[in-house]
Amino acid sequence: MCYFKSMKKFIIPIFCATVFFGTGCDEHKSAADSIAQNRLFIRLFDAMKNNQPSEAAACAEKIRALDPKNEYLPTVIERQQCNAALKQAQEELNRGDSAAAAATLESARLSHPFYRDLMTEQERVNDFIRLENLINELKTTAEPERKLLIISNIRKSASRFGSSAKLTAKLNQAEKTARLELAAKKAAEAKAAAEAKANAEKKTVSGKEK
Repeated sequence: MCYFKSMKKFIIPIFCATVFFGTGCDEHKSAADSIAQNRLFIRLFDAMKNNQPSEAAACAEKIRALDPKNEYLPTVIERQQCNAALKQAQEELNRGDSAAAAATLESARLSHPFYRDLMTEQERVNDFIRLENLINELKTTAEPERKLLIISNIRKSASRFGSSAKLTAKLNQAEKTARLELAAKKAAEAKAAAEAKANAEKKTVSGKEK
């Protein structure tokens, strides 16, 4: 998943303002400092575009040291920090550690509660965790009625992540097995009910004969 599609609309105006108008209000800043700062901004944007959070953070700190009053830097730093959290969460998901990914995003949301990409990704990870929980529940559930309900819920949850032939095949097989189990259960219940009724009738007849 790419988290940088909306970055271009931020990069162009910030970069133009930096190059053509300068980045701070300090009239005593040297030309060398301004050139160095502009180069750092270019490196910063390249690092963010290429999903290199460590490089982006280093550039942001160097820019802050050169120009602490830069009005654009807080927005850029927030984006860099959020993208770093998104990258870390994705790496944790790739390792199969959805709990760690959820914790990473929750921590980032505490610092950046209104950052849309974090909100969207946190919702996606929470949906994935619910799906994992349903699959684990299906593995341990014995009652066929409950199995069929869980399978239905898994299909609904999984549809948010696209189709998976492997998961679809496993769910189809699980549903088939659950329906056979349910049919066998109902047959056993019907047999037991019939036997109980027959026994009750025998007792009634025997009582009358006495």
